[in-house]
Amino acid sequence: MLIEKDYNLYGGRIVKKSIIFCISILALIFASCKSTPAADDTAEEVVQEQTVEAPGDATASENAEKINPNDIGAVNKAKLEKLEKARKAAIDANAPELLPEPFEAAEKTYNDRKDYVSAHFESESFAEEIDALTTRYQALAEAADAYAKKQRIEELGLAQYDKAGYQKGENAWNKLSDQYEKNASGEELLASAKEVNDAYSKVLKAGLKSIAAKARSAAAAAKKKADSVYAGVSEKAIYKTCSDKIVKADSALVTGDPEKAYKGYKDAEASFLTLYESVSKKRAAAQAKIEEAKEAVAKAQNYAEEADEKAPLAEPVDGIESEDATLLEEEVYSNPEDSVIDVDNTEVGKAAAVIEAEEK
Repeated sequence: MLIEKDYNLYGGRIVKKSIIFCISILALIFASCKSTPAADDTAEEVVQEQTVEAPGDATASENAEKINPNDIGAVNKAKLEKLEKARKAAIDANAPELLPEPFEAAEKTYNDRKDYVSAHFESESFAEEIDALTTRYQALAEAADAYAKKQRIEELGLAQYDKAGYQKGENAWNKLSDQYEKNASGEELLASAKEVNDAYSKVLKAGLKSIAAKARSAAAAAKKKADSVYAGVSEKAIYKTCSDKIVKADSALVTGDPEKAYKGYKDAEASFLTLYESVSKKRAAAQAKIEEAKEAVAKAQNYAEEADEKAPLAEPVDGIESEDATLLEEEVYSNPEDSVIDVDNTEVGKAAAVIEAEEK
């Protein structure tokens, strides 16, 4: 089966080449008249594969042992279950959208043989061809996952944090594209796809860790602004919620989930800045009222002084305050520092602070 296109991921898009792209997933073994391996050998292979795939899994081992080596239908079924899992993994990795043409080629092979396989499921072994297609779907899942990471790296500008690693990923990706072009085997494609995925995974993780550390610094700066207006006193509940966001992000950073940490720190920064603006406006409004009251008191005092000169009062009069009376209290906090939550004071906070310092 020939497809006149190949797939090269470059600059965040899939570039089609006008070449002969030969998908040899089942080119030879799908021919219904071709000979197939002996059922006994195939069945033994299935038992071995299933045992290796789920080490320590008693249920999987028991199921594998139950397969009758002479039961072609059981062998085909075991192989087909593995194929369906690989196909689902490719779909879950968004291969249909990210790598549409190679995925469609695999789907065509899958659908073209479905009826024939179904009609001969119990009498003819399809183990080899199912394995070949399974490997193709596995390679697609790995490649799609790698491409999604590549997009994320480029979107956030993370290549700068591990230039050598990113170049390694690019080289591996070009190698994979070349292998598709040259009609490499499914095993070769899968090995290369894993190499690409591993390279981009390391770059993505390193980059996210760096920007997460920077985001923590930004969140800390925003918190400091909120502390400067005693937000922990005037808006205690909201202030604690904002601080908890940093605590949760710290936990994610320390436990190896930098992307979650990055998002958490960005959220905390935005929340603290909003809180700072809110408290600042309230304090400014309160201060303006105090100033207005002071001005009114000053005017009243001047008027009273003039009145005293002209007609001094012999005794206090209800409704007229003494000259030293306080009409509006200024907002004064006792030990406002006690309301400040120190996010660096916990074990997780200290560990996160160390990572933050290392990435500066």
